[in-house]
Amino acid sequence: MDDLTPSEQHLLKLLAYYGPLTTRRIIRLNPKPNWRRLLTRRIVVEHCTAYGRVIAPSRETYDAFRKAGKEMPYLIAPGSAADRAFQMDAIWSLQDQGYEVSRAEYKGSRHRNGKKTSQVLYVELRTPQAAREAWAGPIYEHFWRPARGYPYLYASVANGGLKVSQVRKLVSSHKMDRSTWQHPLIIAVPNAEPLRAYHRQLEAKREHLSGPMLQIIELPPPPEGE
Repeated sequence: MDDLTPSEQHLLKLLAYYGPLTTRRIIRLNPKPNWRRLLTRRIVVEHCTAYGRVIAPSRETYDAFRKAGKEMPYLIAPGSAADRAFQMDAIWSLQDQGYEVSRAEYKGSRHRNGKKTSQVLYVELRTPQAAREAWAGPIYEHFWRPARGYPYLYASVANGGLKVSQVRKLVSSHKMDRSTWQHPLIIAVPNAEPLRAYHRQLEAKREHLSGPMLQIIELPPPPEGE
């Protein structure tokens, strides 16, 4: 890989740091990228997924990085690659609003070695000032300064994204966390329509003075071929 152009090297660094990314995101992060030669040489692979075209490091590239003692997310399957690309887009959309990544929790391995995989279960975020003020509301804003919460983000595009049953379980398991976070649970899905009715139910039954229970981010897939 010593003969790579600066643009190709930059793309590989992006994939090593963030994991698989959509071609749309790569174009934003790496002006005038050209990954055709990387594809030809099997340095990267391109997956056509439900979330559009996703570029990921090849297994050979992952092995080369590992032998060199360098870190690179191991997300070879198309579904896993698309999920990471979707998660990163969700994170970037929140960062545009002032949120900051605190940490990520990774899925455990099925093997007995206890090592974590590269698959992200959820991301913990630091909230911006505007979100804290919105949670406190006009009634409480004169009594205390809202603390900086650390809500969780769950994001998935696999099998059409998080289903209502899955979101119900997440909301239930994090019910007591909202007061600590002072922020709703955040989920990102490619299509929020199936969740609208459940979201309305949550808003209708929550306590009048408490903050919202759920924040939904919709990241629809691109037109076919992008």
